[in-house]
Amino acid sequence: LILFKDGKVVADVVARFKRIDVLVNNAAINPPALTILNDTLENWRRTITINLESVFMGSKLVAPHMVERKSGRIISVASIQGFASSGEVGSYNAAKGAIIAYTQSMAVELGPYNILVNAIAPGWIPTEGTEGGLAKPGNKERMEMFTPMHRLGNPEEIRGAVIFLAGSASSYVTGAVLSVDGGYLSW
Repeated sequence: LILFKDGKVVADVVARFKRIDVLVNNAAINPPALTILNDTLENWRRTITINLESVFMGSKLVAPHMVERKSGRIISVASIQGFASSGEVGSYNAAKGAIIAYTQSMAVELGPYNILVNAIAPGWIPTEGTEGGLAKPGNKERMEMFTPMHRLGNPEEIRGAVIFLAGSASSYVTGAVLSVDGGYLSW
C-alpha cells in the first residue's frame, strides 16, 4: 500500500515501459482468529486498509493509463472467504467480499474502455499468510476433507488463473470471480 500512496511506482513503470497492460492486486493480511466479540477497531481498520484499500489505490493509479490506451486488465485476489465465511476473522472476510463487489463495479465502469476487471478467489493455499491457521491441530485435514479434491491448492494453480485472466483467452471475461478452490464452494 505504501508503494502506491504517492504513485511513484506506477509513474516509474510507465516512464520505463511506456504502458501498463496488467495490474494484479495481491496484498493481504489474515489476522489470527478474531470474532466480533474480541476484534478491535484498530485491527479492523488495519485489515481493511491492507486488503481492500490497496485494491482501490492500485487500481486508481493504474486505471487512467489503461483508459488512455483503451486497453488493460485488472485482476484482484479475493478469497473464498468473501463468499463463505469461516465465522472467524470477520474483517478479512469483509475485505475479501468487498473486493468481489468492487471488482464487479470497476468492470462496469471500465468496460467501455476495453479494460477487463476480474478477481480470483483462492481456496486454501499454503502460503506465509495461511501457515498459522494450517498449523493448528486438525485444520489442514479439515480443509482437505471439505474440499472435493481432498487436497490443498498450490501457488502455481493461482498463477495459472492469473495467466488466463491476463491473456487473450479471456478477452470476453469481465466482472467475473474465478474460484480456484478445489471445489470448496460447491459443497
